[in-house]
Amino acid sequence: MERKCPNRCFLARSAVSKRVSSLAENPSRNTRRCEAAPAKLNLFLHVGGRLENGNHLLESLVVFADFGDKLRLTPSGTFALKHTGPFAKSLPRAAVNDLTACAVSGLSNIFSREPAFTLVLEKNIPVAAGLGGGSADAAAAIRLVCREWGVPHTGLDVRVLAERLGADVPMCLYGVPAWVAGVGERLTPLPQMPALDVLLVNPLQ
Repeated sequence: MERKCPNRCFLARSAVSKRVSSLAENPSRNTRRCEAAPAKLNLFLHVGGRLENGNHLLESLVVFADFGDKLRLTPSGTFALKHTGPFAKSLPRAAVNDLTACAVSGLSNIFSREPAFTLVLEKNIPVAAGLGGGSADAAAAIRLVCREWGVPHTGLDVRVLAERLGADVPMCLYGVPAWVAGVGERLTPLPQMPALDVLLVNPLQ
């Protein structure tokens, strides 16, 4: 019998010990234009010294839950980013402060293409909860837009963009259990990580 959790609890069943399962693995067009942005879980985190640029060295063991945000892309004349979901009102209004919008802008500069589409972000991850929600959204946007444009999301320019957006974005971009070091750019995949049952509690609800 499945146990029900209160509204303030999220059951993150089987924190994945594999890469993020892309919704685009189904070949249908509608599915290809959707992307999951799973919550990031730090099973271990050590923050080290601060560099001259303000970044901190870190070491962390990271996995991803099967709970998270969702992105949907719809072709349109110009770029727009819309927010839905229980935590949509907590997101920044200005595009310059939104990591998802910044990710799209960065890809536009890299590939010299105009983002003629609307992204709808379903915000299920609480903001500023330590679950990498903004970084997961930016990483999902990178995967989704690159797929729409038919370009790889693993190239050097895209990796540099991910690092520039934030320490959590590179690990969220690849979405695999990993040992993370440096300022978040050094990833060692850990495919042997077992699945975990995790209960995430949001005290704000």
